[in-house]
Amino acid sequence: MTTPPEPVCDVPSLSVAELKKLPLEEVKAMLNMSSLADLATVPADERVLLLPHCLRRSDRCQARQNREQGLLCQDCDETCAIHILRTAAQEQGYLGVCIAPGGTLAARYIKEHKPHGLVAIACDKEIDLGLQALGEMLTNGDLPLAPITIFVKLSRDGCVDTEVNVDQARAAIDA
Repeated sequence: MTTPPEPVCDVPSLSVAELKKLPLEEVKAMLNMSSLADLATVPADERVLLLPHCLRRSDRCQARQNREQGLLCQDCDETCAIHILRTAAQEQGYLGVCIAPGGTLAARYIKEHKPHGLVAIACDKEIDLGLQALGEMLTNGDLPLAPITIFVKLSRDGCVDTEVNVDQARAAIDA
């Protein structure tokens, strides 16, 4: 039996005008409270999966970096977490998958795709930056509504050859 990720986000239905009146820290706190049950209400074709490029296995990964799209997975290793999670999201019919080298590309991807649901795998630092970016997008009106967001923390970070509990991440993707 897999352990689901800790709940991390449930956003009330507030208008952009109402959000602009709130301090950014309060908006970030609201974004950081959803559950898998909340995410399950969002159809897969309205969800985006964000993966960090540091999950790749640097000693054997054949993926290429693309400035506009992030890491372009070549499906070279069936045991790679990126391959497993990307494939799961694609099989579910996700709106998109972005394998980002950092928050700037991830934020741009969210702005362009405007998902209603978001599963993001990240380290603590990138989760905090992601919450900041989501809060700013909402208060600036770049997103029409806050996506129901589940963050799955990396089990080992360090910016290279990181790891995630694949079962927890799959539970979020499959919700």
